[in-house]
Amino acid sequence: GEVHSRVYYIVYDIIEGNTLDEYFRVPRSKSELLQAFTKLSEIVRILHDEMKMRHRDIKADNVLVNKEGEVFLIDFGKARTANDRRFNMLSALNNHKYKHHHPEYNKPKGEGPHTDVYAVAIMLRHYLQKHEDSPGNTALSDWIATACDIDGADHFAKRKATSITTLHTLLSKA
Repeated sequence: GEVHSRVYYIVYDIIEGNTLDEYFRVPRSKSELLQAFTKLSEIVRILHDEMKMRHRDIKADNVLVNKEGEVFLIDFGKARTANDRRFNMLSALNNHKYKHHHPEYNKPKGEGPHTDVYAVAIMLRHYLQKHEDSPGNTALSDWIATACDIDGADHFAKRKATSITTLHTLLSKA
């Protein structure tokens, strides 16, 4: 909903589930891992493409998975509409948990949908490594490498072109 123009809110039912870390603490198959990230990528795609918003704080603690395997993105406290220019600096993407921060962290006007995409990609990479597995799909591996800037070359333009829709498609086929 919206109150007083530009004050947005989202109301959830009570979600009985676990954070992504808690969910993956129990041994899960690679298929379950990819299924959870397929669902998360669809949520982020809807947020970006249909709602025209950026979450700006995507991390394992803000992703819940219930007993049925449904995935929920929570904590929209730092979310902004795509056309909100009041905030130019990244404020939420330096997530030390994965020992990697977004390359545009604290750079003026570096924020965009790609910052949420980066957060999803870095989590996917983390869980695949923890699973001691590669994506097994060259296109998915390439997408993760570009989105996460694995080679360290800081390909800002390439990263901006990595879309959540492409990730969703790749995960759906994996």
